Amino acid sequence: MSVSYRPLSKTRWLIRVYRSSDGQSAYRTVRTEKEALRRQGIYAGDELKGVDVVAALKQTRAKAEAPAYPLVKDAIPERIRELVATGKLRRSSEVNYLSRFRKWVQPAIGAKRVDQVTREDLGAIITTVQKAGAVSAIKHILNPLRSYYRLHRELTNPALDLRDYLDGGSRAPKKVVEVFTRAEQDKILAALGSTDRLFTEVAFDTGCRWNEVAGFFKTDLDAEQRVLHVRRGVNRFGELTEPKTPGSLRPVPVSKVLVTRLQAHIATLPADGALLFPSAVGTPRSYPRFHERWKKALEAAGVRRRGFHTCRHSFTTRMRDTGVKLETVSKWLGHSKPSITLDVYSHVTAEGWADAVRLKDTASAAVVA
Repeated sequence: MSVSYRPLSKTRWLIRVYRSSDGQSAYRTVRTEKEALRRQGIYAGDELKGVDVVAALKQTRAKAEAPAYPLVKDAIPERIRELVATGKLRRSSEVNYLSRFRKWVQPAIGAKRVDQVTREDLGAIITTVQKAGAVSAIKHILNPLRSYYRLHRELTNPALDLRDYLDGGSRAPKKVVEVFTRAEQDKILAALGSTDRLFTEVAFDTGCRWNEVAGFFKTDLDAEQRVLHVRRGVNRFGELTEPKTPGSLRPVPVSKVLVTRLQAHIATLPADGALLFPSAVGTPRSYPRFHERWKKALEAAGVRRRGFHTCRHSFTTRMRDTGVKLETVSKWLGHSKPSITLDVYSHVTAEGWADAVRLKDTASAAVVA
């Protein structure tokens, strides 16, 4: 074995260790000629002790050049926050993703480096989640992992294809869509306070979500055209945000009676406030507080408890059952395509069936005449 060194620059010296038996070489850089000379003596001494200096140097260099990948417990939450900061993920989704990460992923693989995670690791997590009956959490578990590995293309992506671990898919069984009958609707409205009643009437009349109704400004009402323009929403933190998708930006028709009531309501609001349904202090409404009043109203009305979103289901079902075209209903709801509306509202209520029969009778009578 021979050891030599030469300058690369004023502050870098290259040491070369050459093994003549097989022609293999190993290299190391140091900052001074004095250090290069010292290393030359060390390597010569190591050779006398029987150390394979070339192999040892190569191993040391490989370790030094290997990237220091972070642990899963640090990397994935950081990636989730990056997505929120860049506007690719909503804050409400951040809460869901972090919650499921801490419950399912962190205990299983949190202490592993991201480059050590295998497809089998993720498969084991999916199996555990499915056994616990929490299949709806699977997408919240996999989405941030897939985003992280797509960003770091030098790593093998263990989250690419996990279909054989998904027992019947990663979605929870589709829930039965429930609606309020017209009689129940009237009872609920009668049990609510005046402002909550008008707020709920808007949901029944337009099919808008709670956060969309809470986000309406006074200027969103076009009384002449009889429409409300959905331009924003209120998230769980009480912040005004843009709608979930571009398709959610839309005009929705409003009945003549409701337009009149909304105009009267606007006349009672402070002139300097923007919101159509502000809180007592002029800020966006709080869903938890509204929900408490909602539950009490249903109890007082003698109506079985269902969520406020049932107002949207009720509107959609009645529009579809009474003959409004699916494409039109889909646009009113802010769905990106009619197939989504059809998939969710594929049922027919008894009330809707009766309406449909009346429409059919009317059409048949016209044909016979």
